[in-house]
Amino acid sequence: MDSPDINRPLIVDLDGTLVKTDTLLESVVKLLIKNPLCLFCLPLWVLSGKVYLKRKIAEKVRLSFKFMPFNLVFVDFLRSEKNKGRKIILATGAHQSIANEVAEELELFDDVFGTDEINLTGKNKADFLVKNYGSHGFDYAGDSLKDLHVWSVSMVAIAVNTSSDVVRKLKSLSPENLNLKFSLSEVPRRHNIKLLFSAMRVKQWIKNVLILVPLVLSQSYIYFDQIISSVIAFLAFSSCASSVYLLNDLVDIDSDRQHRYKKFRPFASGELNILYGALLAIALLIIGFTAAFSLNSIFFKVMVAYYLVTVSYSFMLKKLVLVDVFTLASLYTFRLVAGGAAIDISLSNWMLMFSFFIFLSLGALKRFIDIDLDKVATMDRRDLISHGRGYVVADLTPLMVLGVSSGLMSVLVFLLYISDSMVVDQYSSPEFLWIATVALAYWISNLWLLASRNVISEDPISFALKERNSLSSAFIIISLVFLAIFV
Repeated sequence: MDSPDINRPLIVDLDGTLVKTDTLLESVVKLLIKNPLCLFCLPLWVLSGKVYLKRKIAEKVRLSFKFMPFNLVFVDFLRSEKNKGRKIILATGAHQSIANEVAEELELFDDVFGTDEINLTGKNKADFLVKNYGSHGFDYAGDSLKDLHVWSVSMVAIAVNTSSDVVRKLKSLSPENLNLKFSLSEVPRRHNIKLLFSAMRVKQWIKNVLILVPLVLSQSYIYFDQIISSVIAFLAFSSCASSVYLLNDLVDIDSDRQHRYKKFRPFASGELNILYGALLAIALLIIGFTAAFSLNSIFFKVMVAYYLVTVSYSFMLKKLVLVDVFTLASLYTFRLVAGGAAIDISLSNWMLMFSFFIFLSLGALKRFIDIDLDKVATMDRRDLISHGRGYVVADLTPLMVLGVSSGLMSVLVFLLYISDSMVVDQYSSPEFLWIATVALAYWISNLWLLASRNVISEDPISFALKERNSLSSAFIIISLVFLAIFV
């Protein structure tokens, strides 16, 4: 490729090029979160044309570009070209108001063009740029098949975040100069699958093992049909939970981008297309509900209730101080209730009390670690510890007190459980359960100690699955319960 002529303007696309996401899709998601009834308006707007659609959506919602996942390597390149005296121009199919906000955020562009009177994409964009700068009178940076029209009339075609398929078609145009420095290398299919699994939070399926607890503690594992029912319940609940995780991440895109570790999630980082997430969420929900309905009506009702509570949490309850923590605890307990419903047994009050207190502790821990404790010293007591949540710095101590005390309450409930004469008769060697109590108390105390040292910076369950002491504690507890039942 020849050296760029600084007298020739560089035209830059927005969606997928300058930012790693699609601003129209994000605007639609934000619109539906703000007013779900707009779902019925969208088809009418679409029928009125893309210009009308983009204008109506832009009138009703505004995106935040402060934490938008910009393509930082490419932005640095644009700034270097700007410093050489080159004219940098933004030309995007996004609505003009969005283009103006991006320009204001980056303070980089000499001119800004967006969709206003015409839909500025594909051939429309090519004709517009030729009219203003002449054929081959500009360089163009884009990313998608729609940009082929513009690349064909540009002097230098710069491919940014382009797939190998787009690059092949771009090369077939035989452009005078081609810059592939910012294009994607061939991304393995397994990488995309990994992103989907990450968005589905497959690792979080470990939480749904709680569904199998009633099977084990009731010793119903000796019946094959009960095992099959529990496995179906596990898979149904996991599908439903992943659907909710996807929905939650779509709802939380703005707040996740401001979070110290959630900003790396697939949607927040722009690594995964929002449309894929929405479609996958719907598919998983259908799969989960179908499997639940095939099991029995009680399990289906429990899962519907779980889904409704989680959706309420995603849209409203998570913003309410303490209510969010208690909701998280109840969602874990839902899993135990679902496990009992799957094999048609009733849970004991002991189990329900134990699960509530231990998961209340983990819920409080999840909120406690939302902030980097090293920054607390420079913050005011009334500063929010996490965007989109109601907790302030002054709440950290009460959260710790709530979490630690709830965790120890679960230990006390477990002690009272194994002291019950009716319970003791269910185990061959109940004395092993007393040792398990010590391991349980240690695990809870260790998690809170590590949190207070600012060591935990991710979901507590995910952290526990990697932390040596937590894994050792889990192994000891499971082994002791096994010995209590069979030895």
